[in-house]
Amino acid sequence: METSTKHAANSTSIQEMSAASELAADYKSGKATLWASLVLLLFSALSDAKAGETAAKGGVFDNALLTWRPTRPKLVYDNRNGGAAACIIRQKDGTLLASVSSVPGDKSTEVVFIESTDGGRNWDRTFTAMVPAPHLVASDIAMGLMNDGRIVMICTQSLGENLGGGENRSGKPFPKLRRFIGRLPDGRKYQAYENYRIYTAINLAYSADRGRTWTVGPEVEYAPVLGAWTWTGGRPAQLADGTLVIPVSGYMSPDDVDGIRQSCGVLRNNGDRGDWSFTLVARSDKNKGLVFSEPAMARLEDGRLVFMIRAQNRIREPQGVPDEEQRGLYHSISDDGGKTWSRPVRVQPGTHCSIVQLGDGRLLCGWHRPMRYAVSQDAGRNWTRPEPWFIGADSHQGTYTNVEYVDEETAVAMIRDEKRTNRLWACRLLAVVEIPEVEGQSLGSQWRFASDPKNLGLKEKWFRPEHDDSSWKLADLEGGWNDDGYPDYLGYGWYRKRFRVPQNLAEAEALYFLFQAVDEEAEIWLNGRKVFEHTRAATGLSPEELWTKPFSFKAGGALDRSGDNVLAVRVYNRAGMGGIWKPVHLVNNKDALTTSTLTMAIQHANPAD
Repeated sequence: METSTKHAANSTSIQEMSAASELAADYKSGKATLWASLVLLLFSALSDAKAGETAAKGGVFDNALLTWRPTRPKLVYDNRNGGAAACIIRQKDGTLLASVSSVPGDKSTEVVFIESTDGGRNWDRTFTAMVPAPHLVASDIAMGLMNDGRIVMICTQSLGENLGGGENRSGKPFPKLRRFIGRLPDGRKYQAYENYRIYTAINLAYSADRGRTWTVGPEVEYAPVLGAWTWTGGRPAQLADGTLVIPVSGYMSPDDVDGIRQSCGVLRNNGDRGDWSFTLVARSDKNKGLVFSEPAMARLEDGRLVFMIRAQNRIREPQGVPDEEQRGLYHSISDDGGKTWSRPVRVQPGTHCSIVQLGDGRLLCGWHRPMRYAVSQDAGRNWTRPEPWFIGADSHQGTYTNVEYVDEETAVAMIRDEKRTNRLWACRLLAVVEIPEVEGQSLGSQWRFASDPKNLGLKEKWFRPEHDDSSWKLADLEGGWNDDGYPDYLGYGWYRKRFRVPQNLAEAEALYFLFQAVDEEAEIWLNGRKVFEHTRAATGLSPEELWTKPFSFKAGGALDRSGDNVLAVRVYNRAGMGGIWKPVHLVNNKDALTTSTLTMAIQHANPAD
């Protein structure tokens, strides 16, 4: 009997993996007792060459084990002449391009871009380009990729607003603005403005040379919205049929134009031609004081569109306001290209978000207040527990988070420093597998073995505990029976093992046997009772699949937790090597992990097995 061990991944192993060194040093992976501190890069994770399983498809691991973790942030842009805000896009060749700041002019705007050709590790290419649209502010610039590879930029020009000052370029007079406190039907107070006005214009700009030069199309008609605008997190999307979809904020009626009651929706047209139509997604609720603004949108691989919308409650006395009516991020989804949308539902706290679909199919959302990110496996309806981003040691908050897909293993985020709004930090997100902690007992490599060429074992009940196996060969599981003197043997063979349950597992409620591999078919008895089959008939697997496939099963009532046990395994092999050729363990599977995950935990804790 081998010594009982606690099978947990070695926390120092992360230092042995060069790619994993990017992960934030101050990341604490052991947030719950379930998880060991080893964090492995997803595509550097355990691969079984014989099984041909691929971690990227998610079939090898429990979904809970797949996650995304940020690297240590890097300062990538410092604008000494003003503020900064990023919108990142991934071009078809993998190059990442981010608009980061602007110098508005009366006829055109000088936009500063930074570029990365190594998946967001370095942003060492900086250039400026003249966009022939006046008065563009970096935080209002949103970019996307057209189906033909061109970059499209949504250019929102603020022509005038009588809240907060600024030049009036609209040619329309501003009435005198008056701030007042209104009352909802239930008597609660809210803040609003009388005679508020905002005038905007939206144009599309295109670049066919990776952002170096730009042309501008006709002005976008956004009626019936009043004073529509876009922002850096609201990336547009072009559908497979050429329809261009743009997320916008604005006011839905003259009664809403009070500087507060913003609503959100999408503008749609056929590419860059034809008339525009507007579809409402989330409207300000006057009765609840809830307003919606700054929508983020992502197109999924299956064509659906996902909206995440910033919501705020403008009630001055929020006590007693239900949680779903407080500030937060609301989710909506469209199955028909943005023509209709589901009812918005609050799914996260926070404001100002950006969303993108990752390489494993999940959706990533990054936001601030507080500065967090989360991932979703169901198109944004449910999310993992929010995790913090990391900004430099002198700043722990950021705004205007912008996220983008890089490749199957990587995403990137760019965050504006909240204290120094002229600075942008970049984090790479790496797909990782967190190995669970599994307590278990190896049954050892030395087992009793006997060949059964005449198939007498069943008739003579070789599986009974009292059967005399003293004359059987003492076999080593390593290499199967081929390495134990039976190199050309085909047919039936029997293994028997006597063991006791170790004290640390005696009280465990979920004891399982884990067989890492048997070549080919296996029938298993515990203390004379048949408890499991790993055969063609039982699994539907072919012999080519059976011999490498790990399997596990619950020990159940046949196990004697205080006395001797006998495990008997009848193996049938048709070709090549045969027998039990990988270790067998008794494990406490209290977290109901899959066989593949149990195998991974055991193998990484015992690499010599």
